[in-house]
Amino acid sequence: MNTSNKKAIIIGAGPAGLTAAYELLKRTNVTPIILEKSGDIGGISKTINYKGNRMDIGGHRFFSKSDRVMNWWLNILPIQQGADKPFTIQYQNKSREVNADSTPQDGDKVMLVRKRLSRIYFLRKFFTYPITLSIETLRKLGIGRTISILFSYLQAQLFPRQPEKSLEDFMINRFGKTLYNLFFKDYTEKVWGVPCNEISAEWGAQRIKGVSITKAIQHALQELTKKKKTGDISQKDTETSLIEQFLYPKFGPGQLWVEVARQVQEMGATIHMHHEVKQIHTYNNKVTAITAVNKQTGEEILLEGDYFFSTMPVKELVAGIQGSVPADVQEIAAGLQYRDFITVGVLLKRLTHKDMEDTWIYIQEKEVTVGRLQLFNNWSPYMVNDPDTVWVGMEFFCNETDAFWKLSDDKIAALAIEELQKIGLAEAEDVLDSTVLRVEKTYPAYFGAYERFDEIRQFTDQIDNLFLVGRNGMHKYNNADHSMLTAMVAVDNIAAGVTTKENIWSINTEQEYHEEKTSGAPETTANISLKDYIFKVQENRPYMWTAIIGVIVQLLFFKYWYPFASYINGDSYAYMETAYLNLDINTYPVGYSMFLRLFSVFTHSDTALVVFQYVLLQSSVLSLVYTLFYFYNPAKLTKIGLFGFMLFNPVFLYLANYVSSDTLFLSLSIMWFTSLLWIIYRPSTKLMVFHSLVLFLAFTIRYNALFYPMIAAVAFLLSKRRYPLKLAGLALCVLLIGSFINYNTNKYKELAGFKQFTPFTGWQMANNAMYAYKFVPPAKRKPTPARFQKIDKMVRDYFDSTRNNRMHPEEDLVASTIYMWTPSAPLRMYMQQQFKKDSTAPEMKRWATVAPLYKDYGTFLIKTYPAAFFQYYLFPNALKYYAPPVEFLESYSTGVDSVHPIAQKWFDYKSNKITTVFKDFKVNILDFYPILVGTMNVIFFLGMISFLVLEGYKQHKLMGKGLLLVVCLWLVNFGFSVFASPIALRFQLFPIIVMTSFAFLFMGYIISEATKKE
Repeated sequence: MNTSNKKAIIIGAGPAGLTAAYELLKRTNVTPIILEKSGDIGGISKTINYKGNRMDIGGHRFFSKSDRVMNWWLNILPIQQGADKPFTIQYQNKSREVNADSTPQDGDKVMLVRKRLSRIYFLRKFFTYPITLSIETLRKLGIGRTISILFSYLQAQLFPRQPEKSLEDFMINRFGKTLYNLFFKDYTEKVWGVPCNEISAEWGAQRIKGVSITKAIQHALQELTKKKKTGDISQKDTETSLIEQFLYPKFGPGQLWVEVARQVQEMGATIHMHHEVKQIHTYNNKVTAITAVNKQTGEEILLEGDYFFSTMPVKELVAGIQGSVPADVQEIAAGLQYRDFITVGVLLKRLTHKDMEDTWIYIQEKEVTVGRLQLFNNWSPYMVNDPDTVWVGMEFFCNETDAFWKLSDDKIAALAIEELQKIGLAEAEDVLDSTVLRVEKTYPAYFGAYERFDEIRQFTDQIDNLFLVGRNGMHKYNNADHSMLTAMVAVDNIAAGVTTKENIWSINTEQEYHEEKTSGAPETTANISLKDYIFKVQENRPYMWTAIIGVIVQLLFFKYWYPFASYINGDSYAYMETAYLNLDINTYPVGYSMFLRLFSVFTHSDTALVVFQYVLLQSSVLSLVYTLFYFYNPAKLTKIGLFGFMLFNPVFLYLANYVSSDTLFLSLSIMWFTSLLWIIYRPSTKLMVFHSLVLFLAFTIRYNALFYPMIAAVAFLLSKRRYPLKLAGLALCVLLIGSFINYNTNKYKELAGFKQFTPFTGWQMANNAMYAYKFVPPAKRKPTPARFQKIDKMVRDYFDSTRNNRMHPEEDLVASTIYMWTPSAPLRMYMQQQFKKDSTAPEMKRWATVAPLYKDYGTFLIKTYPAAFFQYYLFPNALKYYAPPVEFLESYSTGVDSVHPIAQKWFDYKSNKITTVFKDFKVNILDFYPILVGTMNVIFFLGMISFLVLEGYKQHKLMGKGLLLVVCLWLVNFGFSVFASPIALRFQLFPIIVMTSFAFLFMGYIISEATKKE
């Protein structure tokens, strides 16, 4: 927008007014003219110098959750040289370092890094502020008050005051009546001079900033456990009322604004001091000029301009507008109320309490009128002329009409000293000097005519070139950084030609700054399909394109590095043999072999197979991720973290490169779990049928899906479908799986003469039991039934012959599968002996024939030696569950550079050799995975516990249902996996993905709870 040769008239030389002038000069061609009523720069952020002792009105901690404001401040006054290290300023997903070692041009024009300690003084004892329910706090309150606090809080949670109209309602709902009466009621009524039930709840929403009993407990725990971070100045993750470190100008806040005033004047601005605005002239919805009077000379000036910024009290602004002002607006403005402020500076030799580091002390004692103390020494040591004295600011809240305000300065000072002695913080004989400072309209009030303030806003917003900014300018209880932001945004609008003022009013409405973050927001109400949510919702399009590009780029690089598919000796070739011979049954479930056979109809390219497997896996994973976004609406940072973790996860590439059932089973399992979430929240008949088919396909690929119907039953119970439909959905699952089990059972009976669902069960049972049996001393072995004696003797002889682990390093393995696959192991040797006379018997028949015996033998060993089985198999396997070993994935194609003839024939390889661009087949990138999974397990459980302790399930009922489903999955999978087979990463990726996804959600929820307002 063209702003050449234009003028802006700015009413007020406080933070908002000076910020507006500075921004206009830096970013536009508009020349500002500032009118300041008083003789001081800085508004209520000014610093008063009394005989070398400086006073900060109300206390101004320089911290902000806005990088823009932090940068602005440090551009004016850099951090003092000599700080220990750079400071990291964090803001959501952004961070920056503030270098403390740059030498300022003027050693006095600097920011100090100060520790913030505020406490409440009550019952002649000090309590942390904000109140934290630590052991120390409860000890000081006593057992009776503590019990009363807890019961009143429970009552408030069970029977909250609705609707929440007043500040009293707001506080009682968050703290309970007892704590409200102890720590909030009297102090708040001191500040405002009216009962809390007459103050709007909006005041609490803007000023209490997320503090509650839950936060009080949480903060107390954090204080016990956290590592102190001295580097995070802005403390983006800290509730505003819990800030523990801040920046502070060397000589008080006024120093910064005096410097800003100097700079804006150097850049061409004009500042008229002692000029009070009397009239605001308007015409055709615009301000045309302002009339101001010099309070010292009485001279009147008329200033015309193009833009007008007002930081003066709204009450006075409306009264001064010349033109057509609706009667209602005049009435409301005239009825706006303010709270005035008196600070008594008391210079002392000492306080009665030694080494007090407080910046503020909130006086909760009823018998005195002082509301708060400031110890200016602790704000900055340069605020005091003599460092051996104590410079105290005693703050009194009152109205100009009060008798207290009308007292002489001497009487007010005497009363202040008397009260300081009365509460036991100082002695009268230690007083060296005192002064009284009166400040009008310090706090805009949220009662009286304020409930109709929107009518004033509607009127002023219609005046195109008038911008209301700052605390009094907007009648909003803004902090200094809020006031600055309102001015910055107003200038943004001018520079960009934006006419709306909505974005100015939105500052300090708990959106970004006071943080009601979207993390864990109430469940989505959008009645759209997942497909439309992914492809049509604007905010999801960047994720979609990132996914498409990310998948393509990763595949291109990976296949360049590893041009051939990978193979697991045994598994891969068994699947291919089954597919090649079109067998009905084999060692492993035939589902993957049938898939290979179907895929071969279209192509025999191993690259195409790998690409298909990887794209299918990523599609299923991202469908789960989008489903979590859809139902739980996590914060943006959580979304980015979870999405990035899943999309750029190297294990998916290495897994998909194997000719193995792992990737297909993982993909179907994730689809199955995703469908369960939809069944819980958005059930339909089609969805239930789809779920049953996916579950059936998963079961044909790997028998781990045997326990899936148990989890499905939980999801069906949580869904809102009628019970007959739920039962029908579960019945369909049982029917499909049951038919497959029956088919397999009959096929094995035809083959081996025994009814069994899968021979694998018997082999696995015997293998697992042997890992415990080898540690049973001979003296403690019990008699073996006759039918097991032959195999048992072979097992014992084998253990006796392999006790030298140097010669038999495979015996060092814990909870593995070597006894199933090693040709010299007794299970294999026994099987071969049973078919000495039938050398033509196929491997599958041999495998199936001995399986029932192995199942019974393994069961016998486990029942006979349960302690050993627990110690040497279950417990080590459970440890693996916590951090699953990488196993075959630690090498490309399990480290073997050649393939079996069947693979060469199936994929039309020119030779049986496979290659890579790397010098060896070692895969180092996955070495961190066991540690990562172990860490995510810890994060998941800590997050889950925090979610439950913070009662997240009450606010986020959808996530509560999801949590129940995940816990059931984790527990059942844990029991099945630890007992049934040795743990390996590739077998556990499904629960790992689900657990990690919810770990991200829980951590996002905890972060949002730690930063949002109630």
